[in-house]
Amino acid sequence: MDNKVVKVGLGVIIIRDNKVLLGLRQGSHGAGEWAYPGGKVEFGETIFEAAIRETKEEAGIDITDLEL
Repeated sequence: MDNKVVKVGLGVIIIRDNKVLLGLRQGSHGAGEWAYPGGKVEFGETIFEAAIRETKEEAGIDITDLEL
């Protein structure tokens, strides 16, 4: 039987006062580009948990009001 791996990524769009949060990417992947906070969903993690974690890691923001 073949073992198959699915990798899931996400981006978080944060809107406040009709403004959208973007961050300037660093590192080797997309350096210098503007992007939403986001990243990979870890094994056993929901997309909501990943969105909360990635936003905290990348933007230092604790989010609680999520919509899909």
